[in-house]
Amino acid sequence: MVFQLHIGVLAFPFGTHAAPLLTLAQRLAAAAPGTIFSFFNSADSNKSISSARVSETVANIQTNDIWDGTPEGFSGSHFEAIALFLKASPGNFEKAMEEAESETGLKISCLITDAFCWFASDMAENRGVPWVPFWTAASCSLSAHLYTDKIQNTLGSADPEEDQTVTFIPGLSNVHITDLPPEIFIDKNPTPLALTIYNMVTKLPKSTAIVLNSFEEIDPVITKDLKSKFNHFLNVGPSSQISGVYQLRHGHLPSRTRARRISRSLGNLRIPVSLVA
Repeated sequence: MVFQLHIGVLAFPFGTHAAPLLTLAQRLAAAAPGTIFSFFNSADSNKSISSARVSETVANIQTNDIWDGTPEGFSGSHFEAIALFLKASPGNFEKAMEEAESETGLKISCLITDAFCWFASDMAENRGVPWVPFWTAASCSLSAHLYTDKIQNTLGSADPEEDQTVTFIPGLSNVHITDLPPEIFIDKNPTPLALTIYNMVTKLPKSTAIVLNSFEEIDPVITKDLKSKFNHFLNVGPSSQISGVYQLRHGHLPSRTRARRISRSLGNLRIPVSLVA
């Protein structure tokens, strides 16, 4: 089959990040058979989800291994592995993307990435293509990170009181500050992951659309607030790699409404609405 478009899907190869992104790629690939999707992920992470290799189920997805930044025989900690991966990025992705473009004969016309891959914003800008980050968790955690600066400015350098709540963030008024992710307090926790999330926060406003692995109805106040901050804010989950593969293997197409909403947000891709109507 001759493909008309090429989309790059960039994974964050730690924890459970890659699996839901893979499911999103499956949904879009099923809705747009004329588009080839290149899924870029570390070799180890790809192996961990090998039972759901999309090439076995969807002809227009190909998986690509990228270097994770670790030296041969690496035996360091999880956080050391993350730091090495981030140091190797985006060069590792750029190399793999060039190889995929050469193999397919098509330039990548859109980047759909894990939101932690904040550097994809610059990659997309340099290529002149849309960038669509995917947040794999619920909207409440994303909201908390987006308000990092406000939280820091409100609290100052003082330690929060145990019963102090985040009354100044829409939808989080019942959340205690001591329950917030530690990465928010970047001055006290300047880890590579905390810096990555903070960089993500600064880049998200440049996105073409933000896709969330959740339902709008779970946190309607938060969803309304986030929709006011971005061009397109789309809830398409929650989903899991297993459930997505099950649906495809048993003949059940992904949600056409959700796929249509995503494809509409990617107007520059010219994915025919008839494919998902």
